[in-house]
Amino acid sequence: MSPGGRGCQCDGRHCPRNEDKEAMCDIFGDPPMSRIKTMMDLHPAYRAYVDLRRSKEGRRQLHWLQLTTQQREKERMWLSQRKKSREGREQEQAQEPAPATNAHSASSTEQQDIMDKGMDMLQQMRAGFGME
Repeated sequence: MSPGGRGCQCDGRHCPRNEDKEAMCDIFGDPPMSRIKTMMDLHPAYRAYVDLRRSKEGRRQLHWLQLTTQQREKERMWLSQRKKSREGREQEQAQEPAPATNAHSASSTEQQDIMDKGMDMLQQMRAGFGME
């Protein structure tokens, strides 16, 4: 059993060896064309994972078929989301941390508004009791 609790040493989420010990691994084996077609319908991140792991393990790259329009759109959306999340992380890292503030403190305008309302209420109460 792999460290990730999956059935294959490649630890790939969609690897067929997770379900069947006799199946061929996407990373360490040479998947047939039928498996390549199946992998193309999976999430684009899995195809990227397979390519990256195969190159790290010194395995030859797979010959991916031409993507269908639907697969191309799915990959385009995934790449744009990935780009946005990377840009967001880079912006967060570039920003200086915000100064610590007391969550219970109100801004000066809010404090002034509260004080004005309190004074108005006090004057109304005094007028109601005939204290003016």
